[in-house]
Amino acid sequence: MKKIYLTISILVSGILSQAQDCSRYQIINLKDSVIQGHSYVYFEMTVDTALLQNTGYTDLFFVDNSNDTITTYGNWGYLIPESIHGLDTLNYLIRYRTGITNFPNTFSGFLMMRNPSCDIPFDNIVEGVENLEVNSASIYPNPVHGLLHIDSRNHEIEKVELFDTYGRLIRSQRNSDLTIDMSLLDSGIYYLVMSFTNKEITRKKVIKN
Repeated sequence: MKKIYLTISILVSGILSQAQDCSRYQIINLKDSVIQGHSYVYFEMTVDTALLQNTGYTDLFFVDNSNDTITTYGNWGYLIPESIHGLDTLNYLIRYRTGITNFPNTFSGFLMMRNPSCDIPFDNIVEGVENLEVNSASIYPNPVHGLLHIDSRNHEIEKVELFDTYGRLIRSQRNSDLTIDMSLLDSGIYYLVMSFTNKEITRKKVIKN
């Protein structure tokens, strides 16, 4: 495995040597998720004071202290949190590398960022990592062409997020609107993640015609 990922290890080593201090970024609410047979890690990243200005889309991936990656890389579709515009907490969904289905309980390493170059330290002691397969809400119609409606079944939704199959955040909105306009999105498969005020999380697959 280390031979296969020698190139990535060299790249990561270079990033580590040039990375800026991002220790005030915090990774929280890390959960495992299975989407269409593929394993992902879902987490939130927060910061109290932005050390780096948001410079646009970046690539994010986890790498341990042995320079082994545990998630895929090369998906330039993420933004980093910054407190200047009130975006101090953002959610992420990153696919695990082939052969990995759960976030390692003993992980010690970094969440790597490429734009700007930055390493965010993370040590994991997971006690009962949650899974996103919960069914306390429903969506309709599905498949959908225009408006997608959410039935929360009397549960209060705090936030709704729409991801593509690469784990990139497409849309995010608060609970004031339980409809999502899908009409301008490309046809394909999307994933709707609903966060409730009681800390429950529900994931639904959406087919856009």
